Amino acid sequence: MDDLTIDDRFHLLLHKKIMNKTGSAKRRSKKYYKDQYKKTGIVSTPLLLVEKGIMEGRKCSGRPRAIDEQTKRRFIEMVKASCDPSSQGFIFITRKARTIKNYHYWLEQELGRTISLSALRRCVKRENLKFYLEKEDEQDQVPVIHAFKSVPVFALIQVDGCKFQYLRIRDEHGNLP
Repeated sequence: MDDLTIDDRFHLLLHKKIMNKTGSAKRRSKKYYKDQYKKTGIVSTPLLLVEKGIMEGRKCSGRPRAIDEQTKRRFIEMVKASCDPSSQGFIFITRKARTIKNYHYWLEQELGRTISLSALRRCVKRENLKFYLEKEDEQDQVPVIHAFKSVPVFALIQVDGCKFQYLRIRDEHGNLP
């Protein structure tokens, strides 16, 4: 591709850029890039990125990432630490409260700036954090404590449909209280 003239290279990259588009999107993109090329005489960066296989998205348009690496790292740390009761990195949060919206609020409070909620949702998907968000709360298996001591079945008193004013029950030695 290096041996082509600038005009031929531009037309080839433009074709690669718009070949999977249809209708209005194709016409708009073609007109936009042709106008830019006529005005400046320089092949625009999004067309040069086509050579590397980057066709769409924030990187192609030259915009910065929606959330920076520090925010992303802190978000992942918060999510992972919040479902581990023994972690000191963040407070333990119950399963119901582990929502992206809550983490979004806490991150904005901690960092003091606005953060894109949709970018956090994309981060959850990209980093496979859904497992941590939906992880059940760790419940230590507490042995069941019975309120009553086990008693043989025939030692129990069954009262069904009886009327009485006073009931006296003998203890295990047969004595009345």
